[in-house]
Amino acid sequence: MNLLYRHSVIGGTFDFLHRGHQELITFALSHSDIVTIGVVSDKFAKKSGKNTYFTLQHRLARLNNFLHQGQKLKKYNVVVIDDVFGTTISDKTIDTIIVTKDTLEGAAQINRRRREEKLIDLKIVDMPLVFCESGEPISSTQIKRGLIDREGVSFIKSLEVPTKFVLPHDLRKKISAPQGKKYATVADLMRNLSVDPNRLVVVGDESVRQFLSYGIVPRLS
Repeated sequence: MNLLYRHSVIGGTFDFLHRGHQELITFALSHSDIVTIGVVSDKFAKKSGKNTYFTLQHRLARLNNFLHQGQKLKKYNVVVIDDVFGTTISDKTIDTIIVTKDTLEGAAQINRRRREEKLIDLKIVDMPLVFCESGEPISSTQIKRGLIDREGVSFIKSLEVPTKFVLPHDLRKKISAPQGKKYATVADLMRNLSVDPNRLVVVGDESVRQFLSYGIVPRLS
């Protein structure tokens, strides 16, 4: 199947894999014969001044989960990158780089380097940013600050309601009791239950730590 681009490349930290990331990835996979996805290493992130919340291991786990769920028939490969160039110089089959406004300068830098190496420029495709309810672009920074979720839904806006909600006394005991089947460890849970991390909500510091230790990043912690 001949698509718009033969071999495109995209890149990022993908710290909180939000809707903006997902739409960028989906666009690339839908318009390319093959896509290389570069994930910034912890070392490169630190060098670039990016304060990532998740380690490379956790970021890769969430990215691969998204790819396995919705993109099974697409051709892609995921690589870890230690600089802005990634595989765009060494891989001669790459012909397109897909970026957003935030990473446009990186694409220009790559093409300057390619000219130095006597390679033709990559076609630069500038994808529009995805915006949240507040009108700002969805970003991992806003998510880390607790302003929005990964879909761009504003937590602040949801709290701006005139009604004061109070839990009735007769429901407090009922709701505080554990619901559902109990599992002693995360390993027991994963052995006995098929869990989609994108629908997983984990409550409690220790519970979250246990899930992260298994490389499972919940949708909400």
